[in-house]
Amino acid sequence: MTDTIESFVTKLKSEGVEEGKRQADQLRSDAQQQAEQIVADAKRQAEKIIADANAEAESMLARSRTEMELAARDATLKLRDSLEKALQAVLTGLVESQLNDAEFLRGLIQSIVSRYLEAEIESYAPMKISVSPEMHKQLTDWAIEKLRISAIDDTSGIDLKGELRQAGFEFSLHGATIEVTKDSIVDTLMQLVSPSLREVIRQANQSREGT
Repeated sequence: MTDTIESFVTKLKSEGVEEGKRQADQLRSDAQQQAEQIVADAKRQAEKIIADANAEAESMLARSRTEMELAARDATLKLRDSLEKALQAVLTGLVESQLNDAEFLRGLIQSIVSRYLEAEIESYAPMKISVSPEMHKQLTDWAIEKLRISAIDDTSGIDLKGELRQAGFEFSLHGATIEVTKDSIVDTLMQLVSPSLREVIRQANQSREGT
C-alpha cells in the first residue's frame, strides 16, 4: 500500500512538472507569436505611414512646382506689361515733346507740301492740314509766308486748320486722311518694339530655367 501511495505521489509530481513545463512552453510560444504579430503589424503600419508620407510629399512637390511655374508665368506677364507701359510712357513723352516743337513740325509739314506740289504740278487738288489750336497760332504766319497759304481764301489749294486735339498734325488729300500724331506714332513704335521686348523676356526666361 505504501509503495502504491509513493508511486502515485511521484507520478503526480512528475505529471505536474511536465504539465507545468508544457504550459510554460505554450506560454512562451504564444508570447513569441504575439510578439511576432505585433512586430509584423508595426512594420506594416510603418511602411504604410512611410508610403503615405512619400505620396503626400510628391503631391506637395508637384503642387509647389505647378504653383511656382504659374507664379513665374504671372510674374513674367506682369513684368512684360509693366515694361510695355513704361516704354509706352517714355515714347509718348518723347514723341509728344517732339511734335510740340514748332520748328520740327514746320520741317515735316514743309517736306510733305513740297512733295505734294511736285506731284500735283499740273493741277492742285485741295489739301487740308490740321494741327492743334496752339500750334496753329505758331504756324499761321510761317505758312502764309513759306507755303503761300492765303489768309483770306483757299486759292492756294492748301488749307491749314487748328482742329486737331493732340500733338502732331494730319493731312487730307484726295479723300484720304493720314495722321502724324502722338497716338499714331506711339502705336506704330509699340508694334515694332513689343515683339522685340517679348523676345528678350522669352530668352531671359529660358536662361533662368537652364540655370
